[in-house]
Amino acid sequence: MLTLKRVNKRLSQLGLNVELVKGDGYFYCIGDDVEGAYSTSIFTYRLNDLDMERWVSEVRSIIESKNESNFFGE
Repeated sequence: MLTLKRVNKRLSQLGLNVELVKGDGYFYCIGDDVEGAYSTSIFTYRLNDLDMERWVSEVRSIIESKNESNFFGE
């Protein structure tokens, strides 16, 4: 069973400066690596709806989209 603490620990172990936080019916990311991202939201109601690999993938996608938008000057 996943917990926010376990997911955030894994993100930190991967060198990502991001923290996963629970919103009302969704989760979102905060931290330097996602600052300025178009969206930091991950729309799933329960933490355990996704496995650890998928959480990491979702966070990396947010970081990549931020980097792409910065590249194009958006």
